[in-house]
Amino acid sequence: MVKVAEFRKMREVIEHIPKKRDRVLIKTLYLTAARVSEIVTKVGAYDLEHKATKAYGRHLTFKIEHFQVTRRRTEPVLLITEATAKRRLKTKEQKEQGFIPKAIALPRARQMEHNQFSIWMENKNSP
Repeated sequence: MVKVAEFRKMREVIEHIPKKRDRVLIKTLYLTAARVSEIVTKVGAYDLEHKATKAYGRHLTFKIEHFQVTRRRTEPVLLITEATAKRRLKTKEQKEQGFIPKAIALPRARQMEHNQFSIWMENKNSP
């Protein structure tokens, strides 16, 4: 069984990464469950020569939206849309784009983040 670090511990570890660029990259990868190629906007010469990877990060978009929690309550979320690497293109539209989009909604309130994760873990572990 894979053990997932608690949010507080993960935040603490990430905040102690010395370089801001690395800290932001690791935080983004963790929160979006993305591959590096889905976040970066450039690739190196080796990758270009050997067609090893693509820079799917150029397709990444984000905006603040409202997520409906109940009929009467909404919460602001950061809505991220990114390209998904390693997926087979099925539709004509996906083939034209060259990727399959993936949407991720991250709560702005830390309390919501923790509550949603707890609910997800309870559902995952129930029979």
